Amino acid sequence: IMLDMSYDPTGMLETLGDKLGFMSRRVNGDLKRFREFIEDRETATGAYRETLENPNVPDGFTSGRPGADLHG
Repeated sequence: IMLDMSYDPTGMLETLGDKLGFMSRRVNGDLKRFREFIEDRETATGAYRETLENPNVPDGFTSGRPGADLHG
């Protein structure tokens, strides 16, 4: 999983917490726990696995393989 996140702290406390690295540690911890959750499942979730067109994102796809057959 790759996460690209931007964060604009508001106020003195959030700015201080950001400078001390609290937000990045929190996000890294959440991603680690998510990875452990997924890897420990051992079975597929049954989630939707097709590629979806989305003209609002680069390359026009939200997930899957660009150029994949979207209709069958």
